Amino acid sequence: MIDAQMKGKLTSFFEPLWPDKTPKEPIISKTRTMLIDAGTGLGIALIERTPLLKLPYVFATELGHLQTSINMMESPQHDSEFHLTQYISDMMYDGKQAPEFEDIASGRGIPVVYQYYYNQITGKKIPLNEINAEEIASHAKNGDRIAYKTMLTHHQFLMRAAKAVVTSLSCENVLLALDNQVKNDWFVQREKDRLADEFFNFIRPDWMKKIHVYTQRKLQNFTLRGTVWLANTRLNKK
Repeated sequence: MIDAQMKGKLTSFFEPLWPDKTPKEPIISKTRTMLIDAGTGLGIALIERTPLLKLPYVFATELGHLQTSINMMESPQHDSEFHLTQYISDMMYDGKQAPEFEDIASGRGIPVVYQYYYNQITGKKIPLNEINAEEIASHAKNGDRIAYKTMLTHHQFLMRAAKAVVTSLSCENVLLALDNQVKNDWFVQREKDRLADEFFNFIRPDWMKKIHVYTQRKLQNFTLRGTVWLANTRLNKK
């Protein structure tokens, strides 16, 4: 939720990820906006605006726990994605269940993906407790190819999760938000064309033309501000 002090200021924190496809504002749509936070887990919340309510309403969700999908056999990404998701499934679900998006598109997912790629390329398996997500991002920025491949996979699955939830809930806007989005902005900007290929690749392409994606580029904890604002609003009603 965005508190009253932040009204009209969101453009200083969020920018269109693909300016040629997205207007600069309104960042919070007049209908439904999805906020996605790839932090320790994959947090997803729905902001609903309707004439039936005086104020926007925020729905907490567990959509980060949706099971992943992978590209089909005719896609050049199929084999890589299949083996990665099978590796994660073997590790976490005895090979019986598809991983959830949070298993890849989150801070805790990055070390698992890195472990897989490092093992595939070098034949060595690093214990997960020796792999740090923040260090992987730093190594990627400095040119480490395994770390970079890890970050690309992480962000591609983040886009895939966003695509799944915003189409199913008929959202107009998507906010990619909070600290990690800002810290990894260098990567998002560098790879935004490939991320666009992932996000807009959908069985109903016309639907995607109506969806606008914004990325946070300046630090601000909107989750905390929203919690305080909502608590104050509820208390003032009593």
